[in-house]
Amino acid sequence: MILYGKRFKPVTIHIVMEHCEDNLERKMRRGEINNEKKETYFKQILTGLKMIDDKGLVHRDLKPNNIFIDSSNCAKVGDFGFALEKNSNLVSSYTDGRGNRHFRPPENSHSDEIRLITLQR
Repeated sequence: MILYGKRFKPVTIHIVMEHCEDNLERKMRRGEINNEKKETYFKQILTGLKMIDDKGLVHRDLKPNNIFIDSSNCAKVGDFGFALEKNSNLVSSYTDGRGNRHFRPPENSHSDEIRLITLQR
């Protein structure tokens, strides 16, 4: 996502980002994603998550509705409403039940332990 600007208030942060007409959930519902596109989107999403991790953030609400598809048909991670800084000493906040329960990692329902995984081909 392209960041066009930001504005901080005492309690809220406003972020202005590029407009994307579609998202992964709608494309899935319409049956528009073949196996080749699944692989492409998966790689793009992982690239986005790596960038988020490199910036020291945890998204906490990753789901198809928050993967936006731009006019070039590229997948982009968005909606940072539940995001936290990784080193915020708020480990319990990573697993506090925010976000959609259907897309939460299983450890969030059972403990405060956070599991990191490695994906490679």
